[in-house]
Amino acid sequence: MKSVTVVGADGFIGSAIVKGLSQNGYNPIAVTRSSKTEICNPDIVFYVAGSSTPHSAANNITNLEYDLHSLIQFLDRLKNLKTRPLFVFASSAGAVYDLSGPRPFTESSPLLPANHYGRGKLDQEAIVRQSDWVDSLILRLSNIYGPHQKPKPGFGVITHWAQKICSDQPIEIMGNAGRDFLNIFDLVDIALKIINSSQSRYAGLTVNVGSGVTVNLEELYETFVKAAGRPIKVIKTPARTFDANSVSFDISLARKLFNWQPKISLFEGVKGVLEAACADY
Repeated sequence: MKSVTVVGADGFIGSAIVKGLSQNGYNPIAVTRSSKTEICNPDIVFYVAGSSTPHSAANNITNLEYDLHSLIQFLDRLKNLKTRPLFVFASSAGAVYDLSGPRPFTESSPLLPANHYGRGKLDQEAIVRQSDWVDSLILRLSNIYGPHQKPKPGFGVITHWAQKICSDQPIEIMGNAGRDFLNIFDLVDIALKIINSSQSRYAGLTVNVGSGVTVNLEELYETFVKAAGRPIKVIKTPARTFDANSVSFDISLARKLFNWQPKISLFEGVKGVLEAACADY
């Protein structure tokens, strides 16, 4: 059985990957910011750690600098191993492409990040590719959401809206840009596909990972109304300066490469998030 390490195991994405792998017979090594876990010749590393968001990076790049330094430090720990691990790095699809270019964005679309966050992600991608003691696989993720995601600033409109609805507060619609939302369980499915395949087929690749469906905020609101089964109070405000315009992604490479298809509809996913959030109240 392959040895798997998950860095950022205490975060939303990392904890879901650890749980999903454990439920499928694997025993992943969980690495957190505070842990001193020794890295023992992993075959695959999922690096899903990060403290920055588009919101936090808008006026302060300290977290971005910390994330880059932490990535470099961890990659250095992988030098001189007996294995040459596949290093799966979680980047951002919505932050790195040239928004003036044609949609949907493919992996070969021009890159021109509109903010510090996007530039930081590209810097991190470059570091991973330059580390020639690992095989790199860059996953450009698009708005991952799911049950029990903490509603921290900058961490997803779906979890924020669910918390407001469950506490009977109005939700806020900022602009009406389109987004591609992917359920966390569909992302975990990709992680399992990667582990169960020959890692050499992924080396050096960059892959867009999303649902392949773009939904604007008004449509998302209607999905929430349907999932909640009742009217939802709403406040409409202009988009924030750091919010990207509507984006859409071509995920045909992910479908082919991983023999994968997103299974969870937005309605099913939103309903699951609402049920989990309201159960906590």
